[in-house]
Amino acid sequence: MGLPLWYAAELSAPGQFASAFVAHEVASARAAVEGNSGHDVRFYNIMRQATRHGLSMDQVLGDYSGYFKHPMVQTAAQCDHVLAVSDITAEELRFMDWRFRTRRQRGQADIAVAYNGVPSHRFSLDERRAASEKLKDAAHALAGFRPTWVFTHATRLAQSKALWRDIAVMRHLDYLLAQRGESAAFLVVTSNLAQGRSTSDARRMHQAYGWPRNHYTGMPDLVDQEIPLWHSMLSFNGYARASRAVLINQFGFSHERLGGAIPEGIEFNDLRKGSDVEFGQSIYEPFGIAQIEPLTFGALCVVSDVCGCASLAKKVTKAGAANLIVANYTQLPYAIDLNSALWIGQAQRDDLEARAAWDVATQIVERLPRNDAARQALLDSGYALAQASSWDVVARTMFLPGIV
Repeated sequence: MGLPLWYAAELSAPGQFASAFVAHEVASARAAVEGNSGHDVRFYNIMRQATRHGLSMDQVLGDYSGYFKHPMVQTAAQCDHVLAVSDITAEELRFMDWRFRTRRQRGQADIAVAYNGVPSHRFSLDERRAASEKLKDAAHALAGFRPTWVFTHATRLAQSKALWRDIAVMRHLDYLLAQRGESAAFLVVTSNLAQGRSTSDARRMHQAYGWPRNHYTGMPDLVDQEIPLWHSMLSFNGYARASRAVLINQFGFSHERLGGAIPEGIEFNDLRKGSDVEFGQSIYEPFGIAQIEPLTFGALCVVSDVCGCASLAKKVTKAGAANLIVANYTQLPYAIDLNSALWIGQAQRDDLEARAAWDVATQIVERLPRNDAARQALLDSGYALAQASSWDVVARTMFLPGIV
């Protein structure tokens, strides 16, 4: 969005300003991921193979110049400084245009990685217990039983968020938890309406048919992408033995915003503070700050291997490894060449997603804390990771050095 300002500055006062482009995504890479049924499996395997051969995106995937953001971002290679929100975004820039790859050879600073900062709060074990009980109160009201665990996914409702992957993992989790005599409520907070539903509509729907535990198609309830999402969750609930999925298609999470469906005194922050697992298995996610917001509160956070925050954890500290589960959705179990990568489609993606879903479910069940020592360990490791990647640390060690 800032590029037109840079264009104007260069036209009116050539060479008088230093320029820095901050890439929070690569728009044409997102379009390529979302626009093919192979999604992230296809795109990132193509990118890896093409990079080895020194090939750019247009050379491999065709001319993207018709998408206005593509040529605009290509011009950013001429900026004095280029920063990317993650390592994978930097790789996408280099794949997008050869000029991002050759900045050093042309006397410019290489792409600097400056992550988003992560919220960091020291949370005590007593506070964690209280937050967990509070969220279980809400889950009881929404799911109809008091669960052993509460799993959450608070997100925008977009294809890139790959919510179908959460349901696939939940199928396995339901089986594994039932074997242990445990239960879970899975709360998905997302909406196609940016403003959500009015409090009066929420109250009427809750009183009429128990919304948001139950839903009907059409305004003020289910619209657009909410409809197939609810159908998949309803199907899951039809056979699940130990868990229930609840779609909260509302902006906000409180007694008032949910029409009286949950007890008073509960608010959106309780989703972060009390959640046992936060899902975020996106097919395209330059960073993914929402996925790891609950880290500092001792939650397990499940992200895909294309989420930029996955590389952050490896870079800043090893202490957060216990809190972060990185699902392998793009690493094929066999070697391929560039031509084979171009032919990847839904069949290959379905195969990898099935493998990953079982792996993620088993890791979650193994890592869920079942005593105070385990809970304290997750609190400590989550805080260590969040603290090492807080906004202060990112600004001091990544952002400022990237523009100096």
